[in-house]
Amino acid sequence: MRFKNGVCNVSQIQSSESKWCPFAVTGKDLAKNNFMLAILLAMIIVFSFIPGFLTFHNLVNIMAQGAVLSVVTLGMTIALIAGKFDLSVGSIISLTGVLSIGLQSFMGLPLSLLVTLLVGLAVGAVNGVLIGFLGADALIVTLGMLSVVGAAALLYTNGATLSGNSHAFTSLTQSSWAHIPTLVIYPIILTILAHLVLRHTVFGRKIYFVGDNAKASILVGIKPRRVIFTVFLISALLASIGGILLSSWVNSASPVAGVGWELNALAAAVLGGTSMFGAEGRMSNALVGALIFSVISNVIVLLKLPVVYQEIVEGIIIVVAVAIRRGRVN
Repeated sequence: MRFKNGVCNVSQIQSSESKWCPFAVTGKDLAKNNFMLAILLAMIIVFSFIPGFLTFHNLVNIMAQGAVLSVVTLGMTIALIAGKFDLSVGSIISLTGVLSIGLQSFMGLPLSLLVTLLVGLAVGAVNGVLIGFLGADALIVTLGMLSVVGAAALLYTNGATLSGNSHAFTSLTQSSWAHIPTLVIYPIILTILAHLVLRHTVFGRKIYFVGDNAKASILVGIKPRRVIFTVFLISALLASIGGILLSSWVNSASPVAGVGWELNALAAAVLGGTSMFGAEGRMSNALVGALIFSVISNVIVLLKLPVVYQEIVEGIIIVVAVAIRRGRVN
């Protein structure tokens, strides 16, 4: 295994101490965190000359867009750390978004949200079984689920956009504290929880091991199939939460609302320094990466550029990240 602090034994994997060899916070980790924050700050300074960028309303929009993207990016980052992709998150956002509003008229808000999350988990379970236990390719499986789940969202609404009429539902994200919407609180809480799981639990360390070398992880007592299955459950759950938050924020749900979000999350994760080849990534950087991507998207809108430019930026980010990573390996 390629951990720079040496090969770890079984007792170190099973230890609950935070000083376990590969995952102690190093000077390199802190430097990467500071570098990402410096990039974000530099972008804000440069873009401040664009009319309307530094207005309070626009900054709130950036935080709101970044909040939903951050939640989805957390799940994508965890999947990437495990050495996998989850391209189904876009359709999960669409399906859970329409379900969170559509089911309210039948079963009330609390139960509708619970059922919505269970549906999202069911999609993740299918991905996990096919990829984790049956060994299917993650790219092919999640790409197929992207189409299947997206079609399910369209069938559920007959292609129509659903409008919300529940104050309790919109208050989940639109209530504010000091003029800051509560929507921005969710990614912060989830980022902290994800960080604690990945850095301070046995399961989190297993994810890194599986992402580094799934076959070798078996030799130290890890069951990679179970780890991969759980990773896709987590990714689907976070995408489902993202779909609910998005619908609550805009008080409506479109069956195509999540189209393209899988690439947004992937680009944001890569911007945050997550490797596309496994075993490398941090939750705090995923949050910053999502904010950087949201700033870029916002600037494209302010400059009244075609949306296609956002897709170009996404592609460049992913291609450059792969090229840099391959260069390091070579």
